[in-house]
Amino acid sequence: MNSPVDKYDAPSLMAKPGGSQFHVMIKPVGAACNLACTYCFYLGKASLAGAPAPRRMSDEVLTAFIRQYIGSVSGDVIFSWQGGEPTTLGLDFFRQIVAIEAQFARPGQTILNDLQTNGTLLDEEWCRFLKQHQFLVGLSIDGPREIHDRCRLTKGGEPTFAKVLAAARLLKSHGVAFNAMACITGTMPDGRWTSTASCGASSGPIDSSSSRSSSTRTLSGRRRRRGTRRRCPATASRARGPVSRTPS
Repeated sequence: MNSPVDKYDAPSLMAKPGGSQFHVMIKPVGAACNLACTYCFYLGKASLAGAPAPRRMSDEVLTAFIRQYIGSVSGDVIFSWQGGEPTTLGLDFFRQIVAIEAQFARPGQTILNDLQTNGTLLDEEWCRFLKQHQFLVGLSIDGPREIHDRCRLTKGGEPTFAKVLAAARLLKSHGVAFNAMACITGTMPDGRWTSTASCGASSGPIDSSSSRSSSTRTLSGRRRRRGTRRRCPATASRARGPVSRTPS
């Protein structure tokens, strides 16, 4: 007997017979963020009436989404994790993500992950994980210190440039592929990309709107060399037998 269709079946219902190619960006923490950037239009949505609480995607929804998405896409499967600030969920949440991806990946299927982050919570352990699972990172940095720190502030009004630059250096030292993402305002002088590029990012997409939509599209375009693409680490072992469901 077939199980009843519910809202988690949407990806498979949208897909054409025989598979399809589409891309989804996921906000597992909603609008919740550890910063209070002055131009952020999304931060206030966390307090809207009816906003989900707690502000974390449930394990049920996470598993159902990953299963449905992988099963509905032909070819490469790209997961783009955004926020708010997704790293506030903690590293174990992302270990769970890659374990679920491995559980449902088909033999020979390539699973790719993007992470858009403000970088303030990244540390050595995060960077080792991102390198191990070949995440492509979008790091938000608006230029040199005097420009970045005008808008990208903590909830207590403290500047964040030093933490973001430290994150960029960590990512680079661990060999993690990352792009620099910037939101452009009318106060930015010419030449600001000289400083931004020096952080070591592989490219510097420009977003000229406060919605950061251009940055999002560029990240999803995956400015990654073909040689760094990978197969989901579990696909080969799936062909030989069951895959461990324990997070890596």
